[in-house]
Amino acid sequence: MMSKLLVDNFLIALLGKEFYLVLYGYKTAESSSPASIGVLSPGESSSTAATSTNSTAPSASTPTHAPTSSSSPSRLPVVVAEEEKVEDCLPPPMENITINNSMDEKDSNDESVAASDAAEPEVPEKVEKTPEEIARFKRSYVLMELVETEQDYVKDLSSVVEGYIGNLEKMDLPADLVGKDKIIFANISQILDFHKTCFLKEIEKSTENYEAAGHAFVKYERRLNSLYTKYCQNKPKSDYLLAQDDFEGFFAETKAKLGHKVALCDLLIKPVQRIMKYQLLLKDILKFTERAKDKTDVLNKALAVMHRVPKNCDDFMQIGRLQNFDGNLGAQGQLIFQGTLQISESVAGNIQKPKDRRIFLFEQSAILADHIPPKKEFGNPIYIFKSQIMVNKMVFEPNAADDPLRFVIKSSDPTQPTSFIANAQTQEEKDQWNQKISEQLDQQKRLLAALVDPKKYMGGGDDMSGAVGNMNLGGPSSSDKKPSSSASKPSASTAKSSASTSKKPAESPKKEKSKSLFSFGKKPAKSPTSPPPVSK
Repeated sequence: MMSKLLVDNFLIALLGKEFYLVLYGYKTAESSSPASIGVLSPGESSSTAATSTNSTAPSASTPTHAPTSSSSPSRLPVVVAEEEKVEDCLPPPMENITINNSMDEKDSNDESVAASDAAEPEVPEKVEKTPEEIARFKRSYVLMELVETEQDYVKDLSSVVEGYIGNLEKMDLPADLVGKDKIIFANISQILDFHKTCFLKEIEKSTENYEAAGHAFVKYERRLNSLYTKYCQNKPKSDYLLAQDDFEGFFAETKAKLGHKVALCDLLIKPVQRIMKYQLLLKDILKFTERAKDKTDVLNKALAVMHRVPKNCDDFMQIGRLQNFDGNLGAQGQLIFQGTLQISESVAGNIQKPKDRRIFLFEQSAILADHIPPKKEFGNPIYIFKSQIMVNKMVFEPNAADDPLRFVIKSSDPTQPTSFIANAQTQEEKDQWNQKISEQLDQQKRLLAALVDPKKYMGGGDDMSGAVGNMNLGGPSSSDKKPSSSASKPSASTAKSSASTSKKPAESPKKEKSKSLFSFGKKPAKSPTSPPPVSK
């Protein structure tokens, strides 16, 4: 029924109401004569047509363009009556049809959706991941970042080695640059060779096994430390040369010839940035590994390694800024501690105004230098050598009566009468210096005890005071001053044993040496400087 109504409305809109009535037989053929559309029939005058047209007035229900019959006016009322009857049989207005149609379409759509829902299979609900699985997923992203950044790092180093260093021999170097290229580039070629042939391959294994990254850092700790501390110690000198106008212009032209987008100074800072970034990546890997409840032993060791190596690199970079020191920094041993303090010089009781001084505490000596702040906003300070105190001659006063944050260091060498009064900013800072200096002085005492009495020192005695107290440095010892009665009067049995041992031939030194080398389980021989046994 609804489809028929739609067709009827469509025909009415397309053909017009009159043609629709004729089509379905609601009007007679007489009413649809040619005259109804304004064409004169044969033998009919124009006046007659005009009269008939004027006499037919359009009704409210009949359109103005509806054709009129050519017959006599007496039949017109009949036709109008037929039209009124036909109008009563017409379909309902279009608005009602549209509303009903939309409701029917909605019902049909609901039925089709219900049918499609019934036909589709049920999709299982998404399974939520456990916190451990989420942590492993995030860890994989950090490991991927480690691998990708390592690959990019190797590319950056290659652009320096193959681009700049590889083409220096073909270029006309400025006179000032000849022989200084080794200072500018330092050991960056060795760093590239290490990462390209060894370290990168180990790091790439971490995408399959997360512990491979930790094994790589633990395995190559010594090489990382030696390569990067050497590079960082040389970095201040390299920066100084690159800042010169002649060198800066030359390398800018070389950059343009090579087609590089990054300046040389930005490439040479990459090793310093890289050795610092390893620590951050390892922290993230360790964090997600702990959340995943996986093993963290290797990662903890690797993180400890990457705490030590960057600290050593920073220490050596600060040492590289030391100027006017004529000695050999490599002979001073490992750097124990460093820092900038307010230090006053005291000579014969005259105390000078305090200045910012940098103290470098090595295993063998303490180097003091004037601290010169950077001239530029993002520059680096420099240190001008002032004095050196050997640790084996150092006199340390951890406290001062007039200031709780003050300590004093000086040398026992009479040729160095100057005392250095250091003022810490906080109690914590002072405690750190006291601890580091005291530990180093104790270490020197242990070494001195080992030189005086190596057998007793190697015997495993942990009491440093005992080893030092037993040293005989030329003066009479307490045992010599007050010998015990039992020691001064040996018994007859001891006399016999000594006599019997004196008759035995002395063993050769070679044989005695071999005994000492291979007597690991035996008790060490008694030292001649040890006090005599106390009688019971």
